[in-house]
Amino acid sequence: PLFHLTPKDLNLPANYNEQTSLSANGGSSLKVRKIIVELQRLFAEMLLLNQQACSSIRLTDSFGWQSHEAIDHQDVHELNRLLFDAIQKSLQGTKQSNLIRLCYEGSTINYTQCKACQKIFKRSEDYQDLPLVVQDSPNLQTSLANIFTIREQLIGDNQYRCSSCANKLCDAEKWAKISKLPPILTLPLQRFVYDIKTGSRQKKTSRYEFPFEIDLKEFCEESVIETNYELFAVVIHEGTCYSGHYYGYIKDIDHIGTWVSPPPPSTKSANKQKPTSNQNSNISNTSPNNNRNSNESADTKEETMKKLDLVKTLLLSCDDYVTIDYLLQIYRKNTTTSWNRSRGVHCSFTKFLRNYPDVFQVDDKRVRLVERNCDMDIDMNDVDEMDFESSQNEISSNNDIDNDEHWFCFDDLFVTCVTRDQIKKHYGQSDCAYMLFYRQKDRNRSKMDCSDNIPYSIPQWLFDEVVEKNKILDGKRETYEKYKSQLQVTIYPSEWFEVIDGCRLTLNNNDQVLFPDKYGEHIFDKRTKMNDFISKLEDVYGIGNHFYVAKKLRSGQLHVINELVCSSSDKTLDKSDLSNYRNIIVYTSSSPLPDTVLQGEEFEPIMLTIVYGFPDAHVHAARLQTIKHISKNTTLLELKEILYYDYFGHVDAQKLRQIRMGKLNLEEKNNRKSRREYKVDEEKQTLAQLHLQDGDTLGIDDKNSFVPNWKNVSSNSTNMAINQLSLTVKNSIDTNNTKPMTYSCLNTTSIGHVKSMAIQAFNLSIESCMCRLCIDDPDVEHIPLYDHQTVDSIEFKQNNTNLCLKFGVSLKENDFLLYILSDRDPCSLELVVDKNITLSHLWLLIKQELNMD
Repeated sequence: PLFHLTPKDLNLPANYNEQTSLSANGGSSLKVRKIIVELQRLFAEMLLLNQQACSSIRLTDSFGWQSHEAIDHQDVHELNRLLFDAIQKSLQGTKQSNLIRLCYEGSTINYTQCKACQKIFKRSEDYQDLPLVVQDSPNLQTSLANIFTIREQLIGDNQYRCSSCANKLCDAEKWAKISKLPPILTLPLQRFVYDIKTGSRQKKTSRYEFPFEIDLKEFCEESVIETNYELFAVVIHEGTCYSGHYYGYIKDIDHIGTWVSPPPPSTKSANKQKPTSNQNSNISNTSPNNNRNSNESADTKEETMKKLDLVKTLLLSCDDYVTIDYLLQIYRKNTTTSWNRSRGVHCSFTKFLRNYPDVFQVDDKRVRLVERNCDMDIDMNDVDEMDFESSQNEISSNNDIDNDEHWFCFDDLFVTCVTRDQIKKHYGQSDCAYMLFYRQKDRNRSKMDCSDNIPYSIPQWLFDEVVEKNKILDGKRETYEKYKSQLQVTIYPSEWFEVIDGCRLTLNNNDQVLFPDKYGEHIFDKRTKMNDFISKLEDVYGIGNHFYVAKKLRSGQLHVINELVCSSSDKTLDKSDLSNYRNIIVYTSSSPLPDTVLQGEEFEPIMLTIVYGFPDAHVHAARLQTIKHISKNTTLLELKEILYYDYFGHVDAQKLRQIRMGKLNLEEKNNRKSRREYKVDEEKQTLAQLHLQDGDTLGIDDKNSFVPNWKNVSSNSTNMAINQLSLTVKNSIDTNNTKPMTYSCLNTTSIGHVKSMAIQAFNLSIESCMCRLCIDDPDVEHIPLYDHQTVDSIEFKQNNTNLCLKFGVSLKENDFLLYILSDRDPCSLELVVDKNITLSHLWLLIKQELNMD
């Protein structure tokens, strides 16, 4: 009916649009009915807008609510009444002025019969909703019966003053009946009550059932004809009486939405067959309580069987050990009956677990299955019956779909498909039903037209507005898809590199170098086919050249993964190694990559720190390299031979057997082992199989000269841990010169020196004290680097050895960089102070910078 109101009914000017919806009326003397307009717009967007969620801000603004009122926690029942009142006022003077009354308003008649004169007095009352008492009531029918079928006796102090008996107090009888039912019946459930004993409000979460179809004939006057109703919406409250969250279930009457049957619950014991006698005896033998009462009912034993199997099934889906509290929590999620309701059968949950020591292993707070592959007590003879039952469930589910059972759950930004069973779970949970909405079943109504020609009877001006919004959204999605499909690749010339250790490519000079033309960072589309991509590279760098995908190592050096070659498949860039490693080295046909270079992930080098524990290690310290880059497919024995040869200059097989190696954990505390010695049979394993990673430390010594303190040995060797690093520095100062710089240096090089090299390479006319370096990473780019720091102190992430040169005061060793946020300035204030500054002096500086009195 809302969509039947024309722009003229709503006093909309001809040039009305979204931008003017909440502004003045364009000089018109008639007031725009903003609430109705925004309701129309919201429902039109929910129907037609290609967006997951729709904003309700314009609707709440149309109510005249302030920002704090729109976000205040409101009782949904009170909010429903406020909404109806606002809509009713906004509809005055239109052809739909009686919309709320016609859809939601009914009436009741209160009868009072004086027992002295037998006269019956009637009083009619209108209602928009019928609040129902939940306390001490098991279901909806009982609550209605308490109001409309049970007669109240007015006696004693509660006598009735009868006007026919000269206003005397007389015994009387009082009852009520529904005299008019609305097309939509709203039933708020009074979950919140006031406890006189405690003096506080409480939320009643006791089990309260409500039917999906109901006949209200017994609660109505005989004149009421249409009394059959069906449930079509449920509002759920999750939380306490002081705070919480509302969400709702809505039935798709006209099958407008795309409803997909949700997957069945994973619990297999829900439809379990009745256990055989052998199964019962097994359970009985498992339990220590063999002296149970012999006349225990078969129903109780079956219930025990089901619960035992359910707990076992839940444990099978968990890790080895879980806490008992967690197990009880997931048990409650997989059953509609809480454990406390069965304590007469199983006592406490923990005690129940301990009653079956052959099934559950229980310690203080944890539990696990004794055998993970334990028998689930399924008789193979029952398999056919279970399959038949499963097929019947599928048929029943399909019948529900055919019988208008398309339910959706609306929870903030998310809409999901649900079934009746999921709604029934809210009969007795902490997130329980709070409001019920029923509609007349026999009411004649035309199904909503969903055709393209008449889109849900939406007014043309509103339909055009949503279509325009969809075009804007499509444009934004296309832009986002292009951005998401961007692949940033760094392309290097092969002339820059030399091969080391057969698997590493390092810069062949120690000078800072800018990328030449056609090289550096480039943006490609991930959706590009590999053959087309190679053709583009050949157009730029020449036909016959070779293009190799390379991975950047922790040292900033590169390791070749593979060569890009054309294929018969339609593989795109996002399915190739390039999407992971994003580096390409171009080798010309005249100087190809040597065949001796090891390619592939299996030959990727690992950067290890080697600590020599030999007694005379200090004598050889000057010539030994403590940083080693070893291919991860190298066996530990091969590594031992390499290290032995580096130390002694030859290999002696007999003495080599006396050499041992181990992984050092030099940072371990609490008296834990600082070394894990590798066994002989582990020497045949590769470094990858031993799970060694970049930065790990290995120790090597002679068994006959065991070193008791490896930490001391490591501290004596730190001065030898010198390594070559390759850095890439981007220029964020001169926007006209965006080519990055590559620089090969030692890990002991200072940040100040790298900065000076970058200023020189970028040809910047700026003082070194007016700029600083930072890591080229959005997560840590606000953390600057100090000039006195060395390169090895930088914590690069994911082998990203990229830096960025930016404006800013350079930082010395005693400097401290602060970011000050203030409402006086939208941007943060950057302040460099001495670390020894007092707080009072710092406060004076802040006030001075912010021009505060």
